[in-house]
Amino acid sequence: MNFDKLRLSKFRTYDGYNLPDDFDPPLEHDPNAEVLFAFCTSFEDVVRFANLARNRQTHKNNRLFFIYQKGNKDFHRDHIYAFCDAAPFLRRKAPILSSLSGTYSCFAFEIIV
Repeated sequence: MNFDKLRLSKFRTYDGYNLPDDFDPPLEHDPNAEVLFAFCTSFEDVVRFANLARNRQTHKNNRLFFIYQKGNKDFHRDHIYAFCDAAPFLRRKAPILSSLSGTYSCFAFEIIV
């Protein structure tokens, strides 16, 4: 996966939900992370992971990246965006939508404290 587009250089640590074994961003893994990655396959995943991230908020301006599989007609970017646009604790953050590989894309959000 290509993490260059995500502008992670100002962050040091990450944690995640539902991460595959081969997921390896250029950050140090830490449960008290500044960046959270969530691999989502359903609308329920988006809601659950967003609420978990909000409850684990420990740093100002944490980032939450929702990663999803491209080409899935049952779950796609519009499902993620619909929830996050209505959530008062999430704000879109550049790069809003990025391609990580031929298989995965991701949305970037800031968790508001």
